[in-house]
Amino acid sequence: MLEKITNMKCFVALAIILAPQISVAAEDVWEVRETSSAWQTECGSCHMAFPPGLLSRNNWQQMMQGLDKHFGVNASLDEKLREEITAFLLRNSGTSWNRSTDSLRITETGWFKKRHRGGISMLSKGRIKSLADCLACHQ
Repeated sequence: MLEKITNMKCFVALAIILAPQISVAAEDVWEVRETSSAWQTECGSCHMAFPPGLLSRNNWQQMMQGLDKHFGVNASLDEKLREEITAFLLRNSGTSWNRSTDSLRITETGWFKKRHRGGISMLSKGRIKSLADCLACHQ
């Protein structure tokens, strides 16, 4: 009986240690689980079609509801197209605890700044024109 309890304690300890690593590995924001030609065409016509996993469901809902003032540009879509793209973004949105943010600007999120310190340095030195130009570094 004592051996079963010891084994169970080891299993629980191992699960606690590995759980955060497993959950992080399970969500690769650059791997879109499905594709959408409407998302690729409409969003990609002005900038890179940012992977939906970069923001939370709530953030994407806010973004798609405010397309008439999309970072200073009117990016309005007809209702059917907006609903189609919104549904795609919500189905594929980020699920990690750190994907939700007050800012809808991806480059202002805490996790972006943490992972892109080199990019911020390159921007300040004039080596890149914008932090939103993901393709400058991510091929």
